[in-house]
Amino acid sequence: MYFLGAGAFFVFGSRAVDQDQWLIYFIELFAQLGYTALLIVAIRAAYKGPQLWKVVSRTSSVFMIINILVGICTLGFIY
Repeated sequence: MYFLGAGAFFVFGSRAVDQDQWLIYFIELFAQLGYTALLIVAIRAAYKGPQLWKVVSRTSSVFMIINILVGICTLGFIY
C-alpha cells in the first residue's frame, strides 16, 4: 500500500513541479505525509508480535527515508 502512494506522489508531484503548480505540489506532499502517518498507525494497530515500538520505529524510518528520496526526485524536474 505504501509504494502505491509513493508512486502516485512521484507521478503527480513530478507533473506539478514540471508545470510550476507549487500549491498543488505542496497539497500532494502533505497528503503523502498524512497517508504515511495513516499507514504507520494501521501497522501499529495490526501488529500483534513482540517489540511493537521497535517494529513501528523501523517501519516509519524506512517510510520517511523513501519519502525524502521521492521528494528529491520529484524536485528534479525543476529546470
